[in-house]
Amino acid sequence: HGPPGGLFPGEAYAGGILTACCLLYAAVAGFVLNCRGLYFQPVAAELGCSLGSFTAYQSFYGIAALACLPIVNRAFDRCDVRAVLCGALTAFFGASFGMGLARSLWQFYLAGAVEGAASAFLVFTAVPYFVNRWFLSKRGFVLGMSAMLSGLTGSAANLAGGAIIDTMGWRVSYMALAAAGLLVTLPGAPLVLRRDPAGLGLAPHRPAGARGPARGGGEGGGPPGRGLLPGVRAGRGRGSTR
Repeated sequence: HGPPGGLFPGEAYAGGILTACCLLYAAVAGFVLNCRGLYFQPVAAELGCSLGSFTAYQSFYGIAALACLPIVNRAFDRCDVRAVLCGALTAFFGASFGMGLARSLWQFYLAGAVEGAASAFLVFTAVPYFVNRWFLSKRGFVLGMSAMLSGLTGSAANLAGGAIIDTMGWRVSYMALAAAGLLVTLPGAPLVLRRDPAGLGLAPHRPAGARGPARGGGEGGGPPGRGLLPGVRAGRGRGSTR
């Protein structure tokens, strides 16, 4: 596996995992979730409802996310993670795009529930899931980079979304940010992200100077351990050949 320390033969691929995780979280949180406040007043005004009635769609988001969390790790462990990510990304950004077409409150409530179900896979679990399997060190750095980039992306998206609302209306803003998020994530993240390095014959990142076999997540690994966040599990590899 090469010299101890740093990244093993999968160095370039682990860098791709880091980039994909950052882009995934930045697009989902930055382009959509961090921009929700832009739409409260203009949408409520056009629909003729109170702010409380409109923002209630966030409750449907939370309920759907909570309901789906128990099945997320099972889906990642048992299904093709690329298919799971493609489905979740399409559902999430499709629901956000659909908000730009919505004409009544119930449609926002439905879109919010779809966003929440997809967020269980994308926001609460995906990045820690892959970080736990691909990195034996610097996990906090990778998670911090993802969170920082989502904040920077959210700031830029808020400016862009606000400008679009001022010039073309909130409907175009919803659709533009959703389309941008899908373009940023869908081509790259599902193609790059893999369940664990063992499935590609690689070893995970380990602390500099560490010796001995790497103990990362493996597709053929033993019982999953605890993840970085509640409900997030990391496998303990036993040298899967898949």
